[in-house]
Amino acid sequence: MDAIALAIWGAVAVCGVCLGQAVRRWRWARESPAWPTTEGQILATDIRQRHSYPAGTAYVAVIRYEYAVAGKPLSSTRISWTRNFLVGHSGRSQELVKQYPRGKTVTVSYHPRHPRIAVLEPGSSRANTVLVV
Repeated sequence: MDAIALAIWGAVAVCGVCLGQAVRRWRWARESPAWPTTEGQILATDIRQRHSYPAGTAYVAVIRYEYAVAGKPLSSTRISWTRNFLVGHSGRSQELVKQYPRGKTVTVSYHPRHPRIAVLEPGSSRANTVLVV
């Protein structure tokens, strides 16, 4: 097998993995409103700068929360199934930090077979559908 064919097969494999992850996230987003819930608490909030793009810097809200399932303590940072940042300004991140202040009690939806997979805002959005299509 020559180098070009190997590179093509490698690219196909990477695309397949990425597509598989996108489909799985989309499925979880659709299923998550029916997942069991438990009470949780916000541990920490932060706004971080991510990569700089030609359009500006991406800001992301990092909301860490703890919860317990069957007595086992767990934690997560997933707020929703969509991305929690916008390029160019930090407005959406600031809104999330205000909505989820440190110490706030929250409802956590968690995957029934994999409780480490959890989300504060269950459900799908138009962005998830566009990503998969």
